[in-house]
Amino acid sequence: EAAAAAERKRQQELETQQRLQRQQQQREEQERKARVEREAAAKAKEEEEQRAKEAADAEAVRAEQQRQQQQQQDQAEQARREQEEKDRQLQKEREQRAKEEAQAQAKTEEEEKRRQQQQQQQQQQQQQ
Repeated sequence: EAAAAAERKRQQELETQQRLQRQQQQREEQERKARVEREAAAKAKEEEEQRAKEAADAEAVRAEQQRQQQQQQDQAEQARREQEEKDRQLQKEREQRAKEEAQAQAKTEEEEKRRQQQQQQQQQQQQQ
């Protein structure tokens, strides 16, 4: 009877120890799973932040390139307008010079004609 009681007690202690070991293993497994999930979540967050940073950097580069391109276009347009204005100014000056030269030429021809007429009149008066 005592031996049977001792055996039952030993059996109970063994079962209790095994149950405690299983519970400890389950706790450790749950903690391990939770740690793995936290690490995976942290890694995913870090990767997402990295992707967002790279996307923001790429957008900033694109915006800067676009700004520079726009600035170059604006400068080219400004230079073209200035050149057109210079060309118009030069054309006006050429036309003005041509007009003045034509007037001077006409005046010279008019004076030459008058001089010839005076000479003819003088010759006619001398002949009479």
